[in-house]
Amino acid sequence: MTRPRVLHVDTFSAANAQSNVKGMTAAYTKVATHLPYDYRLATNYGREAMNNELRQIARKFNPDLVHLGKCESVRGDAIKYIKQWVGATVIHFYGDYRAKLQLFVVDIGRHADWTLLQHADPYQMRCYKDAGCNQVGTWLAGTDPAVFHPYPLAKEYDVIFMANFSTIHASLGADRGAFLKDLISAGISVDLFGNGWSNRIPDLLIHPYVATDDFARACSQARIALNYSTTQAYLYTSWPRVFNTMASGCFFATRYFPGLETLFENGKHLVWFDTHDEAISLIKYYLSHDAAREKIALAGRQQVLSAHTWDNRIAQMIGYINA
Repeated sequence: MTRPRVLHVDTFSAANAQSNVKGMTAAYTKVATHLPYDYRLATNYGREAMNNELRQIARKFNPDLVHLGKCESVRGDAIKYIKQWVGATVIHFYGDYRAKLQLFVVDIGRHADWTLLQHADPYQMRCYKDAGCNQVGTWLAGTDPAVFHPYPLAKEYDVIFMANFSTIHASLGADRGAFLKDLISAGISVDLFGNGWSNRIPDLLIHPYVATDDFARACSQARIALNYSTTQAYLYTSWPRVFNTMASGCFFATRYFPGLETLFENGKHLVWFDTHDEAISLIKYYLSHDAAREKIALAGRQQVLSAHTWDNRIAQMIGYINA
């Protein structure tokens, strides 16, 4: 097909979304005429005005694909209008996981061609379908290797953990906190990059939250990067953390979550664990076996670059047009 026109509706101004939206934008501009629209900025003058503006932009731009990010303020009737007057393929990508169905996702999904979730939990997918979403599928986040890559820096940290403390989801912070306490009690030095952890865990070495280039630099200075997934939905975790860390060339150790084995091979691309004791054993082993650790880190990076970049993901998204 000729170079498609993509209207990308997302949170381009949100600091915590930058690695994702910038990566998507970079990938889109290689293969499509890309028009970004920041719906959250537009809601400064009201939700109704934003939805009206979105309708008019779609009619003027005449996209082949409308890619919606979270878009909790976009209304289903605006999508219905775009489908009627423009005829574009409309895809809503909802990247969060919530046990309760999100009504705005259903509202959009009744008119969009696809609702794509950042997990493959069969129960939730069926529930969204039963609630009226036209087609429900899975689309994972990716990484931008132009941003997330190894830096030639000395190893300053044994173990790093990238996560803010969650005040919204109390159990998430408590679970991660208990895990970190067990590591420190076992004599493992942990450097945490994230906000909200001050004075919560003795002997935890805390650094400010980092993103994009600084995230990659921190990974380059670490021997091991940890991930502790608490939601056990199929194929759901903080995929930007997984892919960005591995693309940055760091050895990656993560708590197992269902579906991980469909993307990576344990002991070849990364390592996973189920219990705190198992994590402690793995960390101690790989801290004392540099060659084995570096071999896995290199294989993990190569696997991510071959299959999990934003270029890969956007090629999948473009494939939905008129499919």
